[in-house]
Amino acid sequence: MQQIDIDRLQCGAYTSQRERLSPALLAQAKATGLIQPVLVRTLAEGDAEIVGSPQSWYLAQQIGVDKIPVIPVDHLAPPALQTLAKPATAHFLDRADQIAQACHHYRSQAAYSHATGMPRSVICNALRIHQLPETTRVLIRDHPDTIKEGHVKVIARLESGAQRFFLKKVVAQQLSVRDLTAAIHGDCSPTTTPPTTRPREVIQLEEAISNLIGCPTRIEMETGELVIDYRKNNDVLSGVLERLGWSPD
Repeated sequence: MQQIDIDRLQCGAYTSQRERLSPALLAQAKATGLIQPVLVRTLAEGDAEIVGSPQSWYLAQQIGVDKIPVIPVDHLAPPALQTLAKPATAHFLDRADQIAQACHHYRSQAAYSHATGMPRSVICNALRIHQLPETTRVLIRDHPDTIKEGHVKVIARLESGAQRFFLKKVVAQQLSVRDLTAAIHGDCSPTTTPPTTRPREVIQLEEAISNLIGCPTRIEMETGELVIDYRKNNDVLSGVLERLGWSPD
């Protein structure tokens, strides 16, 4: 990987269409200064042409970074370059993770909302999606054409078992978001256990704890456990421990 001056970069035949910079991504970059590498083809006199997404290039310009990391792909043939040039749409789970990670760098959800202009409702929904159990996330990713973000917003307040139960119904019966909502509120099947909706008090407590420690949390009502979701990121975990007053010394 190399570092290159952003003035040396330019768009070309294999550059994807410019994407809108999300407030979450912009806030995260401002807070951390981290920029994802850009794929490039080497040109004359030290210049380079962007291959694929130019998002990091535009992001660097927005936050005032002079150099960004690049990965040369001069060895690739035109068919492979054309494949890289096709825009890739981020999965809503990934967008929710980005928002949660960016929110971690702010004192509270309100502070993050004020800094980015992102509505609190969007942030809250993203944090709930980010906190979904891994078993639920796997089911969502396995059915990208059937399970949409609207479905997931509806089931996010349910316990993990009920989440999977109703998402499987969505897949099997091709339920719309409205149908799913009706099924959750009206499911009376004698062969199934009615879904457990998470009490509002529990959700509010989760949000309060998340704001306090700067990391998404989830209260597992079935086991009585408090789950801190630091996404296996040691820097995030260190920040949580610091807010709790723990020191390795």
